[in-house]
Amino acid sequence: MASMPCFAAALSMQDEMFLKNAVKASVMEMEFNRLAVVHSKTPAVKEYAQRVLKDHEKCGDKLKRMALKLELELQEEPSLVEKLRLHLMSAKNGKPFDLAFIEDIGVEAHQDEVELFERAAAKVENPELKAFAAQNLPMVKQHLEAGKRLEISLKEPPH
Repeated sequence: MASMPCFAAALSMQDEMFLKNAVKASVMEMEFNRLAVVHSKTPAVKEYAQRVLKDHEKCGDKLKRMALKLELELQEEPSLVEKLRLHLMSAKNGKPFDLAFIEDIGVEAHQDEVELFERAAAKVENPELKAFAAQNLPMVKQHLEAGKRLEISLKEPPH
């Protein structure tokens, strides 16, 4: 059995869970945003998905580099449940797709992510992870607020 390096061994369970959950969330969001870029017919939804995808690709790359440095194995692709959710969402078209995407990913997933990053910014012990959470929290909050605004506009009756 290979010995763990001191840095990884010193990582608390809470810190490890933040890193794993942040990567899992990022991977999931990238897949759903890729789907929206291709599948949505609404320019505002496509633009939102492109912006979030770009941000999460950068964020995900940083997380993966930290995990590699810490020698942690991470989820690199969506889980079976997430793949099923992707499949079900891809079967929708037009406004039903846009609403499902924005409600599930733009709002609910980002609410969960805001909570994850707020907890990490306040409670993780590893300084690099704590700084990462604090630096990326404003971006996640921006995605949530943009998702909420888009959800409201999609639910408005056509004029």
